[in-house]
Amino acid sequence: KCFLKYLNNLFNTKNSRWINTTISEICSIKSGTTIKPGLEKTIGEIPYLKVADMNLKENSIEVKTSSRFLNLKDIRKNSIIESGATIFPKRGGAISTNKKRIITNQICADLNIMSVLPKSKILLPKLLYYYFINIDLSKLGSGSSIPQINNYDIEPLSISFPSEIEEQNK
Repeated sequence: KCFLKYLNNLFNTKNSRWINTTISEICSIKSGTTIKPGLEKTIGEIPYLKVADMNLKENSIEVKTSSRFLNLKDIRKNSIIESGATIFPKRGGAISTNKKRIITNQICADLNIMSVLPKSKILLPKLLYYYFINIDLSKLGSGSSIPQINNYDIEPLSISFPSEIEEQNK
C-alpha cells in the first residue's frame, strides 16, 4: 500500500524538470494476435502468452514462461512483443484483476493482451511498468457488457517522468 501511494504521488506530481507527455507520444501500443492452435507447442522458441499465463507463479512481475510456445518461423514478425513492454489484459473480466507484467524477452500474446512499449531510450521500461502499476485498468475502456480497453483509452494517458535516466533508475 505504501509503495502504491508513493507511485501515485510520484506520477501525479508535475515537475518542470521532468518530461510531461502522453502515452501515445512516448510509447507504442500493440495488441496480441490470434495464432492457429496447431502452431502452439509445449516447448518452442518464443512464449505464447494467454491472460491465464499471467497467473503463473514465475510470471508474478516479469514474464519468464508460458503454458504454450511458438516457433519463430510460424509467426509474423509484427506479432512479436518486444522486451521492455508492459502487458495487461484488454478484454473481459480479467481487466478487473488489474494485472500488469513486464516483458524481459520477446513474446507473442493472444488477442486478449495489450502491450505498451517505450518508443525510445528516453523512458526506462521498468519506470513505464511502475507507471502502469498505478493505473486502475477497470476505470479505462468501454462501458459495454464485455469490458474492453482499446488503444484510444491508453493513448491520452498523461505521464510525467524524470528526463535523467539515473533519476528514473532511483
